Amino acid sequence: MKKYAPRKVFILENGGYVELTYEEFEYRKGYDPSYESRFFIPVQGYLLEVDQRHYEDFYRAKEREKYIRKLNAKYGLLSIDAFDNEDDNGTDYIQAETEDVAETVAHLLLLDKLRLIITMLKKEDQDLIQAMFYEGLTERQYAERCRVNRNAVHKRKVRILAQIKKLLEN
Repeated sequence: MKKYAPRKVFILENGGYVELTYEEFEYRKGYDPSYESRFFIPVQGYLLEVDQRHYEDFYRAKEREKYIRKLNAKYGLLSIDAFDNEDDNGTDYIQAETEDVAETVAHLLLLDKLRLIITMLKKEDQDLIQAMFYEGLTERQYAERCRVNRNAVHKRKVRILAQIKKLLEN
């Protein structure tokens, strides 16, 4: 029987994720005792290092799903319509906000990649991104600051965003 081996492993190093092959991960695990105290969860065929809270939340949700499936097999499905009455709608009892760990992790990976891409841009392009997306300046305000035409700022912004999008897709 072959042991499960994820396609890639993402470990946290220096505040960001580093991508490893499973073989590299196993090798590091063999010589670095700190890996014994690290937390990893499987996400879409990958193994991802997370903090202890996300690890516990992930496996708590897994155990809950298993428990619900067991109850469902034993007693059958409970319809949400069973909670409907004159005053209430059954959907009012559903918790609206749940944290999807896989979605959160994917979002964090994308943000890490975006930060890296921004550092690869030219200094003036980084300044434009900083001003417009972090400081909240409009194209007109940024154009006034740089003493250039607003249309020039707009064209530059469109070019930079297209460049970032292309790099994110690769």
